Amino acid sequence: MRPFGNDHRSARILRAWLLHFTRAEKRGISVFLLLIIAIWILPGLWKQYKPVPGLALLLQQNDDDSAHVQVALQSNGLREEASQHKAKRHEFNPNLAEANELLGLGFSPQTVRRLLRYREKGGVFRKKEDLLRIWGVDSNLVVGLFPFIKVAETVTDKEMAGQANTYKPQYPFKPIPTKVDVNSADSFALQRLPGIGPKLAARIVAYRDKLGGFHSLAQLQEVYGLNPETLMRLNEEQLWHIGRGVYRKIAINRADASNLRHPYISRKQAGILEAYRKQHGLFMDSSAMNNVLSFSAEELRRLFPYLDFSR
Repeated sequence: MRPFGNDHRSARILRAWLLHFTRAEKRGISVFLLLIIAIWILPGLWKQYKPVPGLALLLQQNDDDSAHVQVALQSNGLREEASQHKAKRHEFNPNLAEANELLGLGFSPQTVRRLLRYREKGGVFRKKEDLLRIWGVDSNLVVGLFPFIKVAETVTDKEMAGQANTYKPQYPFKPIPTKVDVNSADSFALQRLPGIGPKLAARIVAYRDKLGGFHSLAQLQEVYGLNPETLMRLNEEQLWHIGRGVYRKIAINRADASNLRHPYISRKQAGILEAYRKQHGLFMDSSAMNNVLSFSAEELRRLFPYLDFSR
């Protein structure tokens, strides 16, 4: 069979096929073919001629290394492969060994750089196994060096060990809180009481203002967030007390329904009180309130200290 180049018929067909393309299309096809050839050939050439990075280039990968670490590694002049082949094992302390000594033991430059940086930041190797925590370290190399690793206590460790049994933390003196009048104290004074924080102190003040003052410490149970344990402690240690008592009362014979509103009087009950007064007249005393059926005996007991029956 004759080669394609000598086949006149095939050549005529190829020329006729090419005549269908314009000059710009032919140029584009040529560039496309050259790109395919370049993509196919260049990776092989790059691998063949790519230079092996030296120790100095490896050191430049981390800009945050200290100057003395870089100088020590650069002056050694050993590559990772060479340092492993020429490693000489001897006793060493990883807390004190210099860069040249670690490289001679077989540690890679990257591992030496990380180990020294770990020590610079205050890291201490307290046992042989701690070396395995260095990122990227050759675990087989470390295990093989176990018989030669001598981890001695540092001065700081000895001092801390000696002080462990004798040191007692010193706590600042906590003054005994003074007795607080819950009807006049502001939120800052209430915060000095044990178990009372800023939010709880603000709730106590807000509820006190709605009531018109506390007439009993038992009413503090109604404050949202005040748990029974804290309340019991404050009562037992007598850290607060009722001072002036109720300081704002309700004019039951003069107030309209809107002014009769109170934590112990609902909107419906305020309307009933106003309607009852208009129909039956003024309330002469607390006993007249017993005729208002919308209040239970317990509700009236809580409410009476806040009622003013003056005309």
